[in-house]
Amino acid sequence: MGEPAEPSTARMIDFWLGGEHHFPVDVAAAHAFEQAYGPCAPVFRELRAFLGRAVRAMSEQGVDGFLVFGAGLPTMGNVHEVATEATVLYTDVDPVTIRLGQSILAGSDRAGYGFGDATDIGTIDPSQLHRFVPGWGGGRWGWCSSGSRRSSTTTR
Repeated sequence: MGEPAEPSTARMIDFWLGGEHHFPVDVAAAHAFEQAYGPCAPVFRELRAFLGRAVRAMSEQGVDGFLVFGAGLPTMGNVHEVATEATVLYTDVDPVTIRLGQSILAGSDRAGYGFGDATDIGTIDPSQLHRFVPGWGGGRWGWCSSGSRRSSTTTR
């Protein structure tokens, strides 16, 4: 992936989390955002810590498949790094974020990344859904929405 001309919220968050998957354009945009709204790193680090606690709690209840909407980049304590025995399908609507996420997860047999719009579950590739969230349609599975910071456990 070449250096992008436009910043990405997903890469800005990676910067605030202390990750390595961002570019100067993202850092500049993150600094500009902070000039207007104040420090963001502590907020995003606390949100990621909350995600980790929620995922651990769901894993302890037997959830072993996760579907993540609005995932951003799958780094810095994200779902597959917390629930290491689970399978995880990350989704987003931004094609650049999806390609970078796929690159980061290349070689993983437990986590994948694809297009998915949280407002329309039908936009998710069914083969990815069944591969990475094998309990889909039956059993226990969890879903997380990074955009709204909601999580749930469902029995189908």
